[in-house]
Amino acid sequence: MKFDVATFNSVSLMVFACGAVVTLTLSRIFPQVKSLRLWMIGFILMTGSVMSYATSAALQMDWLLVVAATLNFQYRILTWCGVRVLFGASARLRTGGVVCLAFCVIYSIAFALELPKICLAGLVALFFVPFRALTVYEVCKRQRQHLWLGRALVAPGSFILTINAIVPLGLVLLDRGSSAMLIGSPATTAGFYFVVFAGDLLVVVGLIVLAMQQIITEKGIFARLDHATTRIRKSMLAVPREDAKQGETETLDPA
Repeated sequence: MKFDVATFNSVSLMVFACGAVVTLTLSRIFPQVKSLRLWMIGFILMTGSVMSYATSAALQMDWLLVVAATLNFQYRILTWCGVRVLFGASARLRTGGVVCLAFCVIYSIAFALELPKICLAGLVALFFVPFRALTVYEVCKRQRQHLWLGRALVAPGSFILTINAIVPLGLVLLDRGSSAMLIGSPATTAGFYFVVFAGDLLVVVGLIVLAMQQIITEKGIFARLDHATTRIRKSMLAVPREDAKQGETETLDPA
């Protein structure tokens, strides 16, 4: 099977749709993990991005590329916010929303003015790369050994997608760019598509594994705390009983 544009879009659509369903289910089971809801929304937005791109290619509606790029960018922002929330930091949703709005406006103006492809590719690299790099930073900087599996999946996946955001600019500079490159889905070789898909898959699976490892760890901590509290309570109750028995012995002693 050739891994072409249509295959890439179809498989990506299934991956992000399944990711949305899984995170929705987990967010219902574990409502205390707010990052799952952020990632669920991000997967839904990315599903819409893939559908917008496919519709644009099929119906020759170029303006849908702006919609696809904006949804793709918002997905990256929510991924970063979710990782921060999972590790106990603030989500920075307001900051992400302002940056996403700025990207949408600037990209729409550049697209409407039919600016050169190098400008569009530069905008994609300027906005997309920092948030993927921030995701890698947030995952790697936390010194939590118990999350090694999720970190091992998310970090390389995000790194691959960071490089993918720079590739359009490089191809345009080499005079090999195309409009399909400008939303992170470059139309080049089947091998490159496979690498991009692998990056997306690693991020989706890694985020879910990261959340599950965090949930398991927190439950283990709570169980140990509960066990320790129970032992302390029993020891505190045992002391008065021993004192009471000693008092009774002294009372019965004829001496």
